[in-house]
Amino acid sequence: MPHYLTQIQLTPEIIVKAKITDTYSIHRLVYDQFSKDTTSAESKRILPLWALSAKGAFNRIVILSCEAPQKEVMPCILKNRSSIEFPEKILNAKRCIFKITVNPTVKKEGKIVPIKDFQSVRSWFCEKGIKNGFLVESAIVNDIHADIFTDKHGYKVTINKAEVSGELQVKDQAKFRTAVFDGIGREKAFGCGLLQIIPNE
Repeated sequence: MPHYLTQIQLTPEIIVKAKITDTYSIHRLVYDQFSKDTTSAESKRILPLWALSAKGAFNRIVILSCEAPQKEVMPCILKNRSSIEFPEKILNAKRCIFKITVNPTVKKEGKIVPIKDFQSVRSWFCEKGIKNGFLVESAIVNDIHADIFTDKHGYKVTINKAEVSGELQVKDQAKFRTAVFDGIGREKAFGCGLLQIIPNE
């Protein structure tokens, strides 16, 4: 089954017309790009992964999905959106440069506790790598911050996020492929878990 890479440039017009104010509004914008069959909680399909990234004059949203985005969206989004079929040949690379935003957590006494110090986040991600078919050869934790927003029910939500980048070596291609398409860690609906890679042979 093909997957798709989509980018949306967050122009001032889109920010105003789509009412982009926080992570939840971006989450809503991402899910609006796809049919309900793709994003429904009852669907067996994988929900889209996304990440916010800076490029050029505007921020952009990078989306990885199992279905091409639909065309019935606002004209200002359509003209600032591009989509290609995911080039699966890059998954054959043995080494890659990567970047990812994650929600690093640990379970303590039955509770999910955020990891907030840089060294512990790095160790956490290295362990995730082993479980997901790759060895982290180098990693820099660029930022750790609390992402605070209000959900559709009006409740305050706080997600601990860390941005990690570096180099990895693929050890198990099947597990690595699953990690790329399914994402890594928790809070994938809110901008975490998308492993962005560039071959580095």
